[in-house]
Amino acid sequence: MTGISRLLDITDQIDACVFDAFGVLNVCARPIPGADRRLDDLRARGIAIRVLTNAASQDLAGRSPNSSGSV
Repeated sequence: MTGISRLLDITDQIDACVFDAFGVLNVCARPIPGADRRLDDLRARGIAIRVLTNAASQDLAGRSPNSSGSV
């Protein structure tokens, strides 16, 4: 088994990628630098992309709607 140093190294072996949005593609309302380019690279290689998240209860400030803002 060989290590994978970057996602593009295995695109000839996959048909699709699933990404978690929060913390992988973005943090709150800010995209992770380079994530958009990587998704474009995958699309150009014919890789289907799906994005999932469990952060639906987060507001744009990164707090739960019912929180007071304290941790």
